[in-house]
Amino acid sequence: MREIAGCILAGGKNLRMGGEKKVYLKYQGETFLDRIRGNFRNFPRIYLSVEDRGRYQEEGMILVEDEVPGAGPMGGIASVLRRCREDAVLVAPCDMIFLSEASIEKLKSAYEETGKPVLFEGEFLPLPGVYTKSMLPRMERHLESGDYRLKSLWEKEDYVTVKGPGKEELRNINRIEEYRKLAWIPAKEAAELLKNAAEEISETEMVSLKEATGRILSEDLAAKEDQPPFPRSPLDGYAIRSCDSRGASWKRPVRLSVTEKIYAGQMAKHRVGEGEAVRLMTGAPIPEGADTVIRQEHTKPLADGMVEICEELKPWQNYCPKGEDFCKGTVLLRGGKRMDFAAVGMAAAAGYEEVPVKRRVRAAVLATGDELQEPGEPLKPGGIYNSNGYLLGARLSELGVEVERSVRRADDTEAIAGWIREMREKVDLILTTGGVSVGEKDLMPEVFEALGIRKLFHGVQVKPGAPTMAGMYGNVPVIALSGNPFGAMVHLELLVRPVLEKMTGSSFYAPEYRKGVLVSDFVRPCESPRIVRARWEDGRISFPEQHASGVLASLGECNCLAEIKGRKEGVRKGETIWVRMLANNL
Repeated sequence: MREIAGCILAGGKNLRMGGEKKVYLKYQGETFLDRIRGNFRNFPRIYLSVEDRGRYQEEGMILVEDEVPGAGPMGGIASVLRRCREDAVLVAPCDMIFLSEASIEKLKSAYEETGKPVLFEGEFLPLPGVYTKSMLPRMERHLESGDYRLKSLWEKEDYVTVKGPGKEELRNINRIEEYRKLAWIPAKEAAELLKNAAEEISETEMVSLKEATGRILSEDLAAKEDQPPFPRSPLDGYAIRSCDSRGASWKRPVRLSVTEKIYAGQMAKHRVGEGEAVRLMTGAPIPEGADTVIRQEHTKPLADGMVEICEELKPWQNYCPKGEDFCKGTVLLRGGKRMDFAAVGMAAAAGYEEVPVKRRVRAAVLATGDELQEPGEPLKPGGIYNSNGYLLGARLSELGVEVERSVRRADDTEAIAGWIREMREKVDLILTTGGVSVGEKDLMPEVFEALGIRKLFHGVQVKPGAPTMAGMYGNVPVIALSGNPFGAMVHLELLVRPVLEKMTGSSFYAPEYRKGVLVSDFVRPCESPRIVRARWEDGRISFPEQHASGVLASLGECNCLAEIKGRKEGVRKGETIWVRMLANNL
């Protein structure tokens, strides 16, 4: 029986991965090595081809060091074939993390049936594949001549092919940028991670109704009294007994004696008796004995203190009973309610002079970058104004957050880390903008590491602003947003609002969605979800002429964000999509 072992290529010096060992990179909680090794469970032995044994931990596999340094995969495979006891090895690179066990078994079965080298059919791919010891002499000649190309090795080889999987399964992760994108998580998952990690604010305070607008109630408010506290007239007219109006009309009016006149805020001195009426103004208490109010337009006042009733009324017609609006003890406003004008009015009607509210969320905003200057300063060559700090601070203020401080710092790891360390003692939430991508001065990953911030994620599957990262500094969320203005704003809406919802216990921060029909195209390719500024009006959605992520000028024209979900052709006029409103309930 032919024997075959597994062989995993560890990835050489990993220069294109920034020097990070591919085998130890993680995807969905597993290292690359563990993911690929799981596909070799039916092999008696697995060899790990490495460039230097001393740089790898013992992984329960047979480590084989490259005998010809710098020869790439061919050098590693040749070294394993020289060392192995088996007749062949099935070779796969450690960064082919989507390769399935079924595909590995196809290659293995083909070798066991034929005894020949095996590759997948279709476009030539030298890996994964079965390399036999019969290939070793030719391989050594290639190594001696300096021809390390696997393709030239296979050109003169007698081998078989089997039907392969799709391209996605055979995809390699070759560059650090690819890996970072691979590690990006969906926006919904990122928001949930942050929301679950954040803590609800427990401190409360009492504020007067004059200061309550925009605050979040910390507990339910129940009615202290019935509203109205007495039967009330909804109009100007006369309080009467409905039975006294029986048969009344303009042709045959009924005459009643007017005993008194009552305005709002006054109480009747007498009960309404048979044949009597009391003149009432809107809002006045309805006296006892009366069960209806006839509007003054359906009466004729007479000079002798009498009034003619020209309409027959039913009991309780035009009659507002005690507690019609709400009864004593009724819960009027629930804890977590954001106090708007209607809520303030209701609390006042219920007799509340002040209400219990959550302490405001306190946040600090830091804009990073050597190029940033404050508005009003003369711009230096290459300088730009710090718009992001003001943009984010203003949006947080609109959302009811107390912005403790909004500052800027140059690209200096120690200065940025020192500021965050200081702010942690003063605020509930820290936002930074800039320094999260892969440039030389993108320092936020270093800052997180220096401070020991527990990283939740780095990269979100939404453009613009995809490199956003976040973590927990003790119990304080730190969200490092893109330096791209619109990208920073997008991720504030997607990620910060859920945190505010958790901290305040208020559903006010949940987004409002509306559906509409596009009146213009957006044809920019969107292989991953993309957020585009838009305007919703009467069910019609339009895009501004300028929607580049670095452009702020068109932002003022927009009132919503449109999500274009992973479509290479974009979206076209006439399509129906959902948008996320920016100004819901503000």
